[in-house]
Order: sequence, then C-alpha cells, then structure tokens
Amino acid sequence: MRRPTRFAALALLAAVVLASFRTSRSHGKAAIVLAEIFGEATDSLSLPTGRVTRTRLQLPNGHADLYQLDRRSDLPLVVVVHGANPGGIDDPRVVRVAKSLARAGRRVLVPALALGDRTFERLDLDRITGALTHFPNEKDIVVLAFSFGAAFTIVALEQNPEIQSRIATLATVGTYYDLIHLLQGVTTGRVFDGSDYVAWEPASEARNVVTMILSAFLPEDQRDRFVVAYQTGDREAVPSEALPMYELMTNTDPTKTRELVEALPDQPRSIIEEMSPARDIDRLSVPLLALHSTNDPAAPVSESELLVREVGRREQARLTKVKLFRHVTLTATARQWISDGGSLLSYVASILRVQEKGPVP
Repeated sequence: MRRPTRFAALALLAAVVLASFRTSRSHGKAAIVLAEIFGEATDSLSLPTGRVTRTRLQLPNGHADLYQLDRRSDLPLVVVVHGANPGGIDDPRVVRVAKSLARAGRRVLVPALALGDRTFERLDLDRITGALTHFPNEKDIVVLAFSFGAAFTIVALEQNPEIQSRIATLATVGTYYDLIHLLQGVTTGRVFDGSDYVAWEPASEARNVVTMILSAFLPEDQRDRFVVAYQTGDREAVPSEALPMYELMTNTDPTKTRELVEALPDQPRSIIEEMSPARDIDRLSVPLLALHSTNDPAAPVSESELLVREVGRREQARLTKVKLFRHVTLTATARQWISDGGSLLSYVASILRVQEKGPVP
C-alpha cells in the first residue's frame, strides 16, 4: 500500500466532508482511517483521541503487537492478520493500518506469522487462534485479514468452530478460496471460477515464489538442485523426490493440476489441502465482508466470488470489487478514485459499524 498522489489525499479528505452529511458516524471514521492509511498528512488528519501505544505480547506459539489509545482496555477489539508481506507485523503498511484503527477507537491485536517469511507453517493457524482467544472474555471481535493471511484465518476458524460465536465479522482483502486454483493460475494462466477455466495473469514473480515454497519441503541437499533444474528446464537434473513438484510447475493444462497436487509428497500435498478454505467451508459460519481488486495478480477476484457464494449460503456475505489496488498495494488513478472510492469507504465503514454499539471515542 504505497502513499498516493496528493490527489488521492485530497479525495479522501473530501470524503471526510461528504461523510459528515451521512447519518452513520462510521462513514466519517472510515474516511479518516483511509486518509491516515493512504494520505500524505497523517498527523493532521489523526483523530484527536490521544496517543497510540504499541505493546508486544507473548502468545502460546509466538507473539503479537497490541495497539491501543493510552492503554485503554475497554475498547472493541480488532484482530489484524497480515499476509505474505516482507517484515510481517513490522511492515510499515501493517503498522499504519493498526495505528489508524486504534485512533478510530479500537484495540488492535496483530499476531506475527511465518507467512511474513513466505513460509507455510501449520503453526500459523495456532498463532491466529491464539490471537483470537488471547482475551478470553472478548466478544464481538472484528477480524481484518489480508491475502494469504485471510485464507489462513478462515482455515483456523473452520478448525475451531467453538470460537466463531465470538467473531462479529470477518473482513478479508484479496484472499483465495482454494490453493489449487492459484496453482492452476500460476502454472497455466487459467483459473477455475466455479463453472469454467478463465484467463488470469499472475504476477511475474509468482512462479519463482511457488517454486521456493515447494522446495522448502525437500531435504536441504535437494532444494537448490530442484530450483536450478526448474529454472533451466533440465528435467534430468531434478532429484527424484522433487519430480512431482517439477511436473506440477511445468504443467500447462489446468484440468490436470488437482491430479498433479495429489501426486506430490505427503507434506506439501497435505499443506495445500489443509490451507485451502474450500476444503471445510461448510464449517465456517461468521458474517463475511470481502474486498478484492479486479486486477489482482496474486489471487484472482473469482476466488473471493467463490468464497462469498459459499459463505452466503449460511451467513451474511458481501463482496466489494474495486480497481484501486494491485493485490493490496494502492495503485489508483484519479478516475479510479472517483469511480471506486465510495465503495472502499463503505467497505471500511461496514467494518467499523459492527462495533459502533456503545460510546466509542
């Protein structure tokens, strides 16, 4: 999420003024939150509610940062789950989101995940669960989760249905529904949208990222050999244990991807299956607010469409589609701000409105 042009900051400031004419104060707060995250003058736009403190807490399987106004413990809780972004919870973008929500009158808890190192670990599910249960008496929790972190959050909730009643809303940004769909897209340029295979252009580095993730499941002495063999197209140089991975990464037929995943060694195959919300989606029963860019090179918008469709069979679920981002990085033009800025404002307002039941500063 880069800091935008002055036009974007002015557009967001105009949204603050327009929001003052609305009946919902959550729209006004949402406009200020967006201005602080994406604007150029954070200090001047900050809510005059006091100093935001950042405290590191120990969780059973890791740590998390807690942001709050002057250490107040009586404010509603938002759990922010980062994605596969370098820096993890210390990424300046994550810090800006957390501070902005704290200034809007929330306690914000951000668990640290191995995802920040682009590593898939089952322990990340426990770290997310640990954050959601860290305050045992907390209810009406809002979860704001990004990218792969959002998918991991869904899986954690599916595996722990007893804590779902504590979640008021799950808000996702640019997530995926089925990892096999992403593998289809990265390797073949086509993804399954629920009825057919449609064209999708992944990020240029996606193939190398997936290759590195898969190589981590190999014995250490085989990892570099596999990566080099894949990059050079030398099938004869691929270690025998890595051949199923090579076949998957060089496949060009999206209809064969699932079969090739099933042929992988047990560890990567089980991780791909378990880390896909699609596998146990019937076990998820929490209200869902999804945001997805229509030009997303990390996860096609069809993934959020499938997710919202399935969750919507049991719970309220809504998808907001915008053209403002490239995955979770702001790239909006003036025209896009005019056409989609209101949709983004309403999305953030909906997240805040869930907890606007009592006196919130």
